[in-house]
Amino acid sequence: MGHLTVLFYSVPKAVMHFLVNHVKDTLQSELVGQLYKSSLLDDLLTESEDMAQRRKEAADMLKALQGAGQIIAEIRETHLW
Repeated sequence: MGHLTVLFYSVPKAVMHFLVNHVKDTLQSELVGQLYKSSLLDDLLTESEDMAQRRKEAADMLKALQGAGQIIAEIRETHLW
């Protein structure tokens, strides 16, 4: 029974060593290789129309808030309470 127990506990360790560690070691290079394929890279770097619109709206809001901050600063300077 002792040998079966050792075998029972050794199998998951062997799987971990040979399969999982191999995948862990090769996964990053495989993913980077896939990422740098030219057609995929162009698709990933292209901004969607929705995202471009959201970026424009955020930039417009930033300008408006900066202008409002400037007006508030001017009011504070002219009306020293």
